[in-house]
Amino acid sequence: MKVFIDTNVFLDYIQQWPEGWKEAEVIFFLAIHGDIELLVSDLTIANMRYITRKDIPLEQFYAVMKGLRPYYRIVSLGSPVVDKAYQIESKDFKDALQYYAAEQKSSPRISRMPCSIMLLNKLAPNVLSLVI
Repeated sequence: MKVFIDTNVFLDYIQQWPEGWKEAEVIFFLAIHGDIELLVSDLTIANMRYITRKDIPLEQFYAVMKGLRPYYRIVSLGSPVVDKAYQIESKDFKDALQYYAAEQKSSPRISRMPCSIMLLNKLAPNVLSLVI
């Protein structure tokens, strides 16, 4: 199953942020073990470095991202995704971009939203209950 994760999920995993680290750990566990295929947008990859630039040295950033690279596929946003995001005039433009990037790959999107936790529960109920 393909699962699209947004920037916050990736950051939760890498920086072990308390708000979502346990759920992010389950997501990456499933990807590393081949149970799901992670998709991330190219925007997420760019945002990752920008957001972590003060907390994670550049060498460490590259080491972490290279180490995780076999477990996610990069989805390019492209014109159709940007145009759809423009059309809906969302209050959160970045989230609209992420939503339409996931939609173009017909994959569920996991963010920090409660509905994402429900999806995660369906993907791995036993693993999730062990971690949380």
